[in-house]
Amino acid sequence: MKALAKSLGVSRATLYRQGVKGVGRTTDEAIFAAVRGVMGERGLRGTTLEAVADEARVSVVTLHRRFGDRLGLLRAFMDAVPARKAGRELAAADVYAVREVLTAFTRMALEEFEASSELTRAMIGDRAAAAELATKGRDPARGVSAGVTTYFTRCVEAGTLRGDPGSLAAFFLSALFGYGLLIGTFRVGPLATDEAVALMVNGFLNSPTTRHST
Repeated sequence: MKALAKSLGVSRATLYRQGVKGVGRTTDEAIFAAVRGVMGERGLRGTTLEAVADEARVSVVTLHRRFGDRLGLLRAFMDAVPARKAGRELAAADVYAVREVLTAFTRMALEEFEASSELTRAMIGDRAAAAELATKGRDPARGVSAGVTTYFTRCVEAGTLRGDPGSLAAFFLSALFGYGLLIGTFRVGPLATDEAVALMVNGFLNSPTTRHST
């Protein structure tokens, strides 16, 4: 507590008083909504604990206690994105229903790009900050790429896909997120159309290199 008070430039007594404000009253969802709002207005670099605390109407101390620091808050925010959760769960999906599994995941991912437009704009608008967040603000073992790679590994072992699982995951995710980031920035209207989802999945599975067998 003494170190935290020093880093914030306040006394420990003030810190204890401020810590009461908002404790147990504001859900993580409300705080993440504040992160989205601040990010949409100020970008990644402007998404500070102070700005988020002001938007969420809680104390900075509350955020420190719950998330540790700015990076911890952003990591928790990213970890709560539904598409990331779906990516982790993909690791255990049915290897004999590849088309159905990838179709459902692709649709969710594209819908999430629409729901997270603030994050998308922030990543494109500040590439240096986005790169820092991607390297420091994520746990690779809990990320989308880990889940997709694990799923593709199981598919290759089962014979429903062919190729190197890591390369397959890199190609699939590059196409998916490239479309979501670039097209989602300029396009007016829904991203997750039936045509777009089918194009993504069919283009991947119909590749001679992939040779989807089911």
